[in-house]
Amino acid sequence: MKTRNILSAIAALAFMVPVQSCLKDQTEVFEESPSARLNAYNESVRKALCDGTWIMEYYAGANQSVGGFTYIMDFTETEVTVKGELSDKSATTPYRLTADNGPVLSFDVYNEVFHNYATPSSSKYQGNGGDFEFTIISHSDDEVILKAKRSGNRYTLKKAEAGFDADKYLQGIIALRKSYRAPALEGMIGDVEVTGAVNIAKRSLTLSYDKGEVDDDGNTIFVDKTSAFVITPEGFHLYNPIEINGYTIRDLFYLPVHNSLTNGVITFQGKLPEGYHFYEDLAGNYTFASQGLKKNITLTPDEEGTGFIATGLIKGLNVRFGYDSSFGGLTLTAQPIENRGSTTIFLIAVDISSGGYISEDESVGVDIRYDTKKGKFLFHDNGVWEDLKVDSFAFWEFSTSGDSVGQFSGYDVNGFFYLDSMTKL
Repeated sequence: MKTRNILSAIAALAFMVPVQSCLKDQTEVFEESPSARLNAYNESVRKALCDGTWIMEYYAGANQSVGGFTYIMDFTETEVTVKGELSDKSATTPYRLTADNGPVLSFDVYNEVFHNYATPSSSKYQGNGGDFEFTIISHSDDEVILKAKRSGNRYTLKKAEAGFDADKYLQGIIALRKSYRAPALEGMIGDVEVTGAVNIAKRSLTLSYDKGEVDDDGNTIFVDKTSAFVITPEGFHLYNPIEINGYTIRDLFYLPVHNSLTNGVITFQGKLPEGYHFYEDLAGNYTFASQGLKKNITLTPDEEGTGFIATGLIKGLNVRFGYDSSFGGLTLTAQPIENRGSTTIFLIAVDISSGGYISEDESVGVDIRYDTKKGKFLFHDNGVWEDLKVDSFAFWEFSTSGDSVGQFSGYDVNGFFYLDSMTKL
């Protein structure tokens, strides 16, 4: 036993020599402390951010499940002004560059434009998968790569070119989103026939092709490759490049005249789905049906020509329906209905089938698509609510601070439960 102890002591003593030497070398190499070096790094990031306008590619949800969105950011030493495609406002709030196992860019003060997907609700304590704290992976004068601390998604800040017009850029995104009419795609990548599906609401592209093999039952095996994307004024920029048959697709440009997508080498022809309706064909009178309730309503085009104002759904009040050009149908989402001074009444989205979850998020709702076989419009969850599905709408009261007051029953109806259909009269 003594021998083993002596040998261990000798080994430990011998080991201490190179360690001490190594520590001495480190002292010589790093003249500043780790915290000082980290502070210096953060200040170099701050200097870059303050020099120009930045375009953020923002991907919400685990594995980009909610899709990609664009924010325009202008930084000062302490504050950031944000504009985005989902709001016609801009908002200025503080930001922070801090240390948390590395450099971190944090937007932890509520910003009504930027925190759209990160704001918690009564049913989702982390909101709809949005992020506001990011580990800085790398930066240069023109690009900052971030990793979201919640979702783990890659966020990219790209410096805009001189003369960049933020409003024009965002309006271009909105215009393309509204005019897009190619939800189904077909084309060739080399000698491989490829079909595709675009979900413009969730900002997702899936390309499929025959693998040239069959399964044990003799069925053809198809390969699906999917990526989220952000919309640009010209088309789509994919989160992950899609590689098929030796070709790589990262950017696709939309050609509205031909209703096609192309990267200059590969072109996909867009197809209008069955039951497609153009905007001007949807105005008029309908029967709106949910379980045990029917309402005669009128849809009137709004001033922007992007949706409709519905009268008759609630006595004396209006409800807004949207129009989605990707499938040629209507949309209905959660929305404020009436401001009562100290409170606001919302039409909220409800998932009764899963236990009565609710959401006041104004992106959560239903797509209303025409079924050619049934001759009427049917309601489909729009996929924004992640694991939940909208099957009803109800009325809910909120305080001016956003706190839930409770269900509201002061209208002629309490809500529309288990949505059924809309039939044009």
